[in-house]
Amino acid sequence: MDVDREYLRQIAFSLAAVVLFFAVLLAIGSAENTTNGLTPDGAIAVVGAITGFIIIMAAIGLFLAKK
Repeated sequence: MDVDREYLRQIAFSLAAVVLFFAVLLAIGSAENTTNGLTPDGAIAVVGAITGFIIIMAAIGLFLAKK
């Protein structure tokens, strides 16, 4: 199977965004965790992380589509 350079570039950008998203979620979970679960501030941070991930993925898609 021969994969062209552009396809590998798309995979790399997408994978980097997903890894960054998981790292942010892990950081929020470890910083905002209590014995009863996430704090209210932690929950807002998770919503912010999800929103940021969606925006980043859309920006990556637009960037790659214009290349």
